[in-house]
Amino acid sequence: MTPEPRPGMPNSIGAGIGFAILCDVVLFGITAAVYAPALFAFGLVEWIGLLPLYLVARQQGARQTAKGVLIIGSIVFLLQAACWGLIAIIAGSGSFH
Repeated sequence: MTPEPRPGMPNSIGAGIGFAILCDVVLFGITAAVYAPALFAFGLVEWIGLLPLYLVARQQGARQTAKGVLIIGSIVFLLQAACWGLIAIIAGSGSFH
C-alpha cells in the first residue's frame, strides 16, 4: 500500500522534473568547480544527487514526484550516452566531415 504524501510535499511529475533540473544544475556547477574531468561522466555523476532525491520522494509517498526525477535523470543519462556514442563513431571513422 502506498502512503499518502505528507502535507507540503508536492506530488506531481512537474515538481519532480523541477527538483531534478535544479539538482542537476547545482551538481553540474559543483562538479565543474571541484573536478572538471568528471563532467565527461556527468550522466552517471548526476545520480549521486538524484538517487537520494528519488528515494526521499518515494519514502514521503510522493510517487509522481519520484517519477519526474527518474524521467529527467534518464533523459540526461541517455543524452550524454548518445553524445559520447556519436563522438566515438566520428573518432573511429577517421574523418570529421
